[in-house]
Amino acid sequence: MLGGLVIPCGCGASYLGGHLIKHYRMRPPAILKISMLWVTLSFIFSLAFMVNQQIYSFHPADRNVLIFSKQVYCPNHDFAGVTTPYR
Repeated sequence: MLGGLVIPCGCGASYLGGHLIKHYRMRPPAILKISMLWVTLSFIFSLAFMVNQQIYSFHPADRNVLIFSKQVYCPNHDFAGVTTPYR
């Protein structure tokens, strides 16, 4: 199911990127700059999900290090064989 979403999105992004490069007649330095911009933005937006994960540490002060830890939360649902045993 995830592949049905990821593969078309990846193909569409490749097509759109090629179209933008051709339309704006970008040279390699401009392509590199725009690529770094998108990589940086994707990393910043993914931090909201990465820093939400629980930190397992022996020192209680280490749990308060993350700044976005309570802003974005995806609850864990029961998943047979992964989070709960088979019945």
